[in-house]
Amino acid sequence: MAALIALDWGTSSLRGFLMDQDGKVLETRASRHGIQNLPASGREGFEQAFVSMCGEWVERLQIQAAVACGMVGSAQGWREAPYVPCPADTHSLASKAVSVKAPSASRS
Repeated sequence: MAALIALDWGTSSLRGFLMDQDGKVLETRASRHGIQNLPASGREGFEQAFVSMCGEWVERLQIQAAVACGMVGSAQGWREAPYVPCPADTHSLASKAVSVKAPSASRS
């Protein structure tokens, strides 16, 4: 059963992974909508790219959780996340995580 959407949001591409509760990848998707090639500027572009890649998963499977890494958390990203000194454990990473409210999947 699907439980999580994981995104690797880079400069030039966006990759999505639908995962189960054990971390097994059930489905993958890829898009050219990296942070430098969004369908619109600013927050609207990130929202459109998210819906384009993940909207069907959210609606069909009622997925309520997503995690994103990469350039999406940079100063040019959806929302900037602070740096974490390395090496870093999962607690250190989680302590600096930021959140955004993703749009509903039915948004056009």
